[in-house]
Amino acid sequence: MFLTPEGDPFWGDAYFPPEPRWGTTSFSQELQGVADACRAEHEDVRSNTATLREALARMSAERPRAAPTPGMLTSVAGGLLRATDPLLGGMRGAPKFPALPLFRFLWQDSFRTMDGAGREAVHLLLRQMCHGGVFDHLGGGFARYSTDAEWLAPHFEKILYDNAQILELLALAHADSRDPLYAERAEETVNWMIRDMTAASVNGRAAFAASEDADNEGEEADSTSGRRTRSTQSLARPARRSGRPMALPRPAIGRTATSCAGSRHVVLPATRPNWPPHKIKIVVRI
Repeated sequence: MFLTPEGDPFWGDAYFPPEPRWGTTSFSQELQGVADACRAEHEDVRSNTATLREALARMSAERPRAAPTPGMLTSVAGGLLRATDPLLGGMRGAPKFPALPLFRFLWQDSFRTMDGAGREAVHLLLRQMCHGGVFDHLGGGFARYSTDAEWLAPHFEKILYDNAQILELLALAHADSRDPLYAERAEETVNWMIRDMTAASVNGRAAFAASEDADNEGEEADSTSGRRTRSTQSLARPARRSGRPMALPRPAIGRTATSCAGSRHVVLPATRPNWPPHKIKIVVRI
């Protein structure tokens, strides 16, 4: 988001690639265009700023309404449950976003109605995410979404506020079931936040970065595959040639990663600092 010297927003977008692609200008081109507009089209920038300010004021204006009735809550929860994936967890279809506020509502509403269906939907979502490729089993933290319907092929971007909401659900689910998987994934996620997402300390204080980009040195997911062990690097190279990323689920003891039709399973040794030697099931979608 680009701001005026007074702090008012006048232009922005969700993503600017490092180089022009998909009909989108690069970040450097965008910077040059904004600089030119500020110099040569100052009045247009001011007009755009006023328009955005007015639109934001309308969106944030209070609209008092009656509180939702129990019947309305039950109807909404029922509709959401019908839209969930009973086998793979989350909402149906692909790409698969965690839709965390919706599942937080289902969790809370299940205690209102004493119906366990909402809680079970949350547990299924978390188990599939924790075992699937949407979780970074090497670095910790959850990717923003999965590009497929099985939680295997993540979009390699990790967002701070997504992971914060996942941590809340993991804590609630762990209090309900005491499943050690939830505690393990929460610990690994917090470790990733502290290790990779803490900004440089200034006067003894530091903030968290907002996100970890999917692109690194011009290639998506290079930060995940490039810094890992030699065995992981060798596995990542053929995955890139095939055009599909490779998921590295690390099942908890006594659990098995979910297999998918058309997948080939290869069991290879893998290690990580602070992990005992163990075997990881590598799921390669052919």
